Amino acid sequence: MLPVLLSAACASEPGTRAGPEPVSAGIGELLPGLPPEEAARFAAGRVHFARRFTPEEGLGPRFNEDACNACHTLPADGGTGETNVTKATRMLPDGRCDLLAPLGGENVRISATPALAAAGAGRVPVPEDATHTALFTIPFLFGLGIVDAVPLETLEALADFVEGAFRLEMGLTTPLHPDEGSAGAAPSVPPGADLVPEPELTQEVLDAVTD
Repeated sequence: MLPVLLSAACASEPGTRAGPEPVSAGIGELLPGLPPEEAARFAAGRVHFARRFTPEEGLGPRFNEDACNACHTLPADGGTGETNVTKATRMLPDGRCDLLAPLGGENVRISATPALAAAGAGRVPVPEDATHTALFTIPFLFGLGIVDAVPLETLEALADFVEGAFRLEMGLTTPLHPDEGSAGAAPSVPPGADLVPEPELTQEVLDAVTD
């Protein structure tokens, strides 16, 4: 479950906003406000993302496409695409899954370089030993930079959501709030109504649920 963070001011005063103004960018574009050196790295990476590799540069000899944005292209560089990836596996008698990596099962490539064809070879079909095949759609890459831009203190604050949910939603005391009053029990709890010593949850439980 994902937390919805809403301040009391936001809840009671329509039109008010908490925190700094959000930054925004077009899909696949540079995140605004980056330092010059990071913006330069983004620009250099974009060039290589669109670079068409040749056999003379190491393409192949078996491959699917010759550039990153040949697959990740919709609706902009970094998006999805129409080139599905075929994967093949074999179920072993003991129930384990064989990825058939030596036979190309991890990625059944659809193209071959001219030099490979001239040498009498070509694309490798789905391995004969495969018991299962699947088509994988191209994943979107958008948003990964924004995750990296989230300040560490923000992520640490979000981690406290688990503790708050146990405490405020379920009335369980924690090492951070080890008494019923701080666990949201208002008014005070009558004697004998709480049967378990505090804190009722250990840090190990909180860490496990957070994980």
